[in-house]
Amino acid sequence: MATPPERTAMPKPSSSPATPTEAATQALVPAADNAAALARFDALLRDAAASGRLVQLMLVAYQGGVADIEAQGQKLQRVIAQPVLLRGQAHLSLVLRFP
Repeated sequence: MATPPERTAMPKPSSSPATPTEAATQALVPAADNAAALARFDALLRDAAASGRLVQLMLVAYQGGVADIEAQGQKLQRVIAQPVLLRGQAHLSLVLRFP
């Protein structure tokens, strides 16, 4: 399975983001207290994908907010990820579920 590019930590600006893209970029920056846990999760996920052991990943009980989705009056319930093969290339299929 192809590995996605590494994310680099960016400093958080002092003011609120001006655009939804800036808000999404800030959401990718891990908090300092979660950095070690996120690094371990990332390593385990990549190892499972590379060895072919990744069948399905389900993330539930999201506590944050997604501004674009909440603006429509919905709340993210879970994300389901599964490896798929498209035209001979490995990809990750993501399904967002709402209540």
